[in-house]
Amino acid sequence: MTPVVEGECGVDTARRTPLLGRSAELGWLEGVLRRAAGGAGQVVLVEGEAGIGKSRLLAEVCGRAVRDGWKVRRVEADVVAAYQPFSVATDLFGTPARDVAELVDAVRSDAVGEPLLLAIDDAHLADPASLHLLGSLARRTEDLALAMLVVYRPVPGLRTAAPGFRQCGAQRIGLPGLPGDTLDELVVAMLERMPGRELRGLLDGVAGNPGLAVELVAALDAEGMLESAGGHAEMSHPELPPAAREILLRSARELSPAAQTTLSVGCVLGTGFCVSHLALASGRSTVDLLPVLDELIDAGLFAADDDRLVFRHRLVHKALYDDIPAAVRASLHLDVGRALSETGAPPTEVGRHLALGALPGDKEALTWLRTAARGVRDTAPATSARLLEQALALALPEEPLHGDLMADLAESLAWSGRLREAGELARKQLARRPGQASARRLSGLLANLWRVRGSQADEPDPAPAGPAELAWDLVLADRPGQPLKGTAADRDRPDITPLAACAELGAQTLALLAAGHGQEALDAAERALALQARHDLALWPGHLPAALALLQLDRLDEAETAVAEGQRRAEVSGALLHAPFYRWAHAAASYRRGRWDEAMAAAGEARALAGEVGTPMVAAWADTLAAELAVQRNDLRGAGAALARAEEIAEDLEIWPVWAPLWRVRALVAEANGEPGRALASVARLWEPPGSVAPPFPYLDQMVDLVRLCVACGDERLASRISRRVADFAADPACGPAAGHVAQRCAGLVSRDPETLLSAAWAMREHPAPLARADALADAGAALVGARRAEESVHRLEEALAAYEQMGAARSAAKVRSALRALGVHRRSAARPRRRSRGWGSLTATELDVLRLLSEGLTNREAAARLFISPRTVESHVSHIYAKLGVASRAALMAEAGAHAAELRLDAFVRTCEPEEGW
Repeated sequence: MTPVVEGECGVDTARRTPLLGRSAELGWLEGVLRRAAGGAGQVVLVEGEAGIGKSRLLAEVCGRAVRDGWKVRRVEADVVAAYQPFSVATDLFGTPARDVAELVDAVRSDAVGEPLLLAIDDAHLADPASLHLLGSLARRTEDLALAMLVVYRPVPGLRTAAPGFRQCGAQRIGLPGLPGDTLDELVVAMLERMPGRELRGLLDGVAGNPGLAVELVAALDAEGMLESAGGHAEMSHPELPPAAREILLRSARELSPAAQTTLSVGCVLGTGFCVSHLALASGRSTVDLLPVLDELIDAGLFAADDDRLVFRHRLVHKALYDDIPAAVRASLHLDVGRALSETGAPPTEVGRHLALGALPGDKEALTWLRTAARGVRDTAPATSARLLEQALALALPEEPLHGDLMADLAESLAWSGRLREAGELARKQLARRPGQASARRLSGLLANLWRVRGSQADEPDPAPAGPAELAWDLVLADRPGQPLKGTAADRDRPDITPLAACAELGAQTLALLAAGHGQEALDAAERALALQARHDLALWPGHLPAALALLQLDRLDEAETAVAEGQRRAEVSGALLHAPFYRWAHAAASYRRGRWDEAMAAAGEARALAGEVGTPMVAAWADTLAAELAVQRNDLRGAGAALARAEEIAEDLEIWPVWAPLWRVRALVAEANGEPGRALASVARLWEPPGSVAPPFPYLDQMVDLVRLCVACGDERLASRISRRVADFAADPACGPAAGHVAQRCAGLVSRDPETLLSAAWAMREHPAPLARADALADAGAALVGARRAEESVHRLEEALAAYEQMGAARSAAKVRSALRALGVHRRSAARPRRRSRGWGSLTATELDVLRLLSEGLTNREAAARLFISPRTVESHVSHIYAKLGVASRAALMAEAGAHAAELRLDAFVRTCEPEEGW
């Protein structure tokens, strides 16, 4: 047992690695010591698994206490202590300690003149008598300048053996795993280099355990398996050396034979499993397994996770799994799969095990895998694709199901966002001339891939288009005509699937939107949503057409709610195909609401996702929106760059939904650059394309831009034609009341009638889009100047200017200031309130969201998934947070977060460090 240390912290100053990632806990424990030094005795229980850093934290606290004038008594229990009554208490105080009264007197004498810290390390190994005695001591010394820190692993025996700790109001904190960035700092401290991708991936498997990470890195370094690659420390070989594997397997080697057998079965079941499945696969009852499970949990190999057991460390699971001979593993998988198949287990579980144990041509495994894949396709298409790939690996070339499996796989790949792979697979299979049914499915899939991607390829033998496909084709060609009526979705035909019915209603929605009938479009979208909910069709992106219809109707709050719910469902289902569309819709809604920073970030994410998934149409929309935002901010260079990117994509697409917004923004950029001729040419190309029967935008107030451009560039005739068509269009009740305001503004711009424009501006005071409101006020103010009503004009222009400055619409604001100066009103341009550049008040809402997730222990990648953004975006936010708060590491950031936890609502951190009831 570690000897008593008095007045010395006993910290090994030669440690190779510093204490990282525990600044928050360390700061909280220093607060405990301050309260104890003031005469309010404190008891803290520090719980954590082996290697998590409990002893390092305790040593650091002891060292700081010594420097602050504390007397420190520290003891470390060991396996021998558990069998020697009162041994820990005796070694702690240096004399035999059995009577609590004598011990209290000794402590009171010891704590005179300077505060006393009692530190007990590895208390889970201490004898029960000592723990009982120390608990009783804590209850009797609450008025002393005494702090007691008890560090232990989470084993049930400690709590039952220490009732005194429960009754003295002890505070308990748990040490979670360290985030990935902190493990990176640990590697830098050891190797003076950041870890490379492969080494970082390896460390991801230790669940943030710094002790295990240090041992693994040290073993790799000692074996010469680390090399410098691009300034990073990287593994020279993907396989772990024997020494590293032994580190991972060390705890398993010490188990009883029964526990080792159960552990092997658990490895085959996976990283997480139900106890009932473990019992079934082990051939034992759950009751018989209980002592073995206690042993595995106490050894830190298993942990409870709701109603399942999980391996605490993914890397340990992999090492254990790989340690089982391959033939034995395959046999175990077969046994487990067959056993589960008889209990009604999910087909995905049964199929996975059979696939890992079956030989090529195993029809039982094929049947289970296909059943499992079809069962999860609508909720988890990526999983479905993986199961089908396993099935195809087992299928022999002459297998009758081979063609159907290939068609199933192509469809699942498409739904999961792997569009290029889906198209290549479909073409390759069609070249083999499959059966008629498979050929129709594959050619139909290729045609639909063209519709989604927005770019046509040389597709062989396209399948006959149904109502949904025909409607979408008309929208792409800007010939929506009369929206489809009497489709299968309307008539509830028994020969059509619910998913196909939803697709037809979605096509109706798009066609109605293209025709400008927003309310009818919303009705169709809501019917599709109801059908989706009734049949639990997770793959159908029903919230997207609903959001687009709500945006057209200017019901922006509801639109944003629909987008958020759609994004959430897409993430849960794994339908990555929809992700770029939802991010673009989020960018469009944010732009309409005047949240332009958010809109620009979402547009960038939409473009990145579109590149990953393969939907260039969305990338073009995102760049077009970015260009429009840049024009509004008077960043014409940025607008030109974004516009060039969008045009490059559009050249390959040649479809109306991409070119329509692009021509409009091209006109805005040309007008801003002083090129009225080019602006008018773009407007004319936009307004009268071949076959156009409807106004080209889903947002009617964008028509005003075209009329304003024509008037400003001197083409009154084209302005009048556009205005008249908008008026005819707005007369249709299906277009909603907002269309009337747009028609009124267009007519006022053409006639330069201030009363018409004032009426429109007044009607739009409650409009949810701040840019549209500000534009209406600015138009009215300009018309009042022409009518020589200067005083009224100044009021309207100042209202518009305030709104422009609030949004950051620099170009429009500059125009209004110029008009005001002409009226003799001089205003400075710094009216927009700006966020502080440093300190907590400078953090944006998104940065705070990132910080809250990091405080929960999430990695950058996990935080990105939670926020529906890319890991690169999270890294950017973290860099901004570092700069604004003046910190240089994740550890320092967490320390700052701990100090501001309550005011920033960092709930996870507060729960970790606050006292828990019952202790």
